[in-house]
Amino acid sequence: MEVPRATERLKIGLPATVETPSARPVSQAPGSGVGASHIVTASENFITLFDAIKMNMLSKDTLHPILADTIQAVNKVTDRDFENKGKIIQWLITLNQMRAAHDLTPEQARELQFDINLAYDGFKSVLD
Repeated sequence: MEVPRATERLKIGLPATVETPSARPVSQAPGSGVGASHIVTASENFITLFDAIKMNMLSKDTLHPILADTIQAVNKVTDRDFENKGKIIQWLITLNQMRAAHDLTPEQARELQFDINLAYDGFKSVLD
């Protein structure tokens, strides 16, 4: 039996309901009270990820939970794709394929920081 979508979910390490959430209720639209708290949480997760990279905390078991929290927080804000959102998912796949004790190389860390910065810019553009 071929199950490509299930295989992809296993690579990413997130359930389908987290990676592709259902449409938000109107009460959670950006700018509303609940939506604003989700925006803050998503931004905090991006910043935490940037800080971890800058402090050379580059192991899978450090970065993967932060990255997973980031995509989950982003998905609570918007179900729309935005520029470079896929890079977050791609890095989750990369980290899932690593052993817990393995660290990103300096080159990978630099690419991660660059890609996440682009994704954060894309996320912010969705909020405008």
